[in-house]
Amino acid sequence: RLLTKQWDVVLVDEVSMLLLPMTYFVAGKATKRVILVGDFLQLPAIISSDQENKHVAEWVKADPFRKWHVTDPKVRQDNPPSVFVGLREQNRMHDQICQLISQSFYKRWLITGARAKGRTFDGPSIGKTSKRVLWIDTSELDVWSSKRYGKGSLFNITHAALVGEIVDTLAAKGYFQGKNADNKDNTLGVVTPYAAQQELISTLLEPVKHYVPVDYVGTAHKFQGDEKDTIIVDMVEASSKPSRFINAESYDDDAGRLLNVGLSRAKEFLIVIVNKQAFDLGGSRFMQQL
Repeated sequence: RLLTKQWDVVLVDEVSMLLLPMTYFVAGKATKRVILVGDFLQLPAIISSDQENKHVAEWVKADPFRKWHVTDPKVRQDNPPSVFVGLREQNRMHDQICQLISQSFYKRWLITGARAKGRTFDGPSIGKTSKRVLWIDTSELDVWSSKRYGKGSLFNITHAALVGEIVDTLAAKGYFQGKNADNKDNTLGVVTPYAAQQELISTLLEPVKHYVPVDYVGTAHKFQGDEKDTIIVDMVEASSKPSRFINAESYDDDAGRLLNVGLSRAKEFLIVIVNKQAFDLGGSRFMQQL
């Protein structure tokens, strides 16, 4: 039925995750105007194909922003497309979180709006700090990460246990009985780059699933477009050579875009569990600076 239908205006949200041929198709359903909304520094569509193939790279993997070259800062500054509008102000994240995201991924272009700056949060602080971004370094805990049966996705038992400890501590302090700015129960989500770690953490948090439902634990791909009051990002890696899947060389490569999504899901508190030593030894310069 929808195949034969047309509209005056078609609006496509999260367009960076839509395959380019599908973008062209839905655009053809508009008789007057097409509005494409998205962030070209967040996750693209998942392509299970030979990504070295130039045709796949040009017509399937590329999103509309890259196809029209608006991802190039020089193009946006010197010759911005007349149809391009950049939205600079955000009201999801607390300003301390926004500053991390803006500096790391947006060249300080992203700013926090008055609505987010004036927001109050009825939730206990994380530990003995008033900071909204907390980094937990596991370098001195003799942590290891491994693959199930020697292949596939990574998991890290110590990091998973830390996630459980954080959730238990927050529950004891009354975090989940508090109300957020929307007068709803405070929420907490766990983001990890690896499916094996997602499964491990979900199993570990089973006794407290009334606080952290199973669908509140997921990979960055699952969380794109979502948000929670508190986000725990578990980086998992503890080897001397982090995987290129997470070891971003730049803010705009695939790993950088994955990190951007994971870190920017937090509204009030962001907790990052990371083995700093692993990235100091084998991480990219971008990851070491982050």
